[in-house]
Amino acid sequence: MMRLVIHKVTKPIFISFTDSFITCNSSSATVSVSRCQLFEDGFPPSTLHLQDDTCKGTVQDGRVLFQFDNDDRLCGTILRSNGTHFIYENSIQDSVGPSEGQISRQRNFRLRFCCEYPLSQALSMDVGINPVER
Repeated sequence: MMRLVIHKVTKPIFISFTDSFITCNSSSATVSVSRCQLFEDGFPPSTLHLQDDTCKGTVQDGRVLFQFDNDDRLCGTILRSNGTHFIYENSIQDSVGPSEGQISRQRNFRLRFCCEYPLSQALSMDVGINPVER
């Protein structure tokens, strides 16, 4: 059984992302966030990226999609294990606004997400297995 965990972190302001979805597969993930909500909160979708800043999102049906996989598009994804699960972790991030001078008006956005999978699984089948000895 796969377990999904989404961490939301934004500093110095907090944005509650109520309209975000993640789809985890065995070696990839797709995260979808509302383009409208990003715009309302002052974060242009074109500047958002995953931990690897070359991995930008794509706009599709009013949503911004971010994807990574284990084959050829890691996008800064970190794979770790906690002893019972292995975990793929990444984040959508951006900074907007000026940061020069003594007073910074820069706003940072970071939406952390991860997919967790158990290291071992027990499966059952409708059909029995009959071993053949040779």
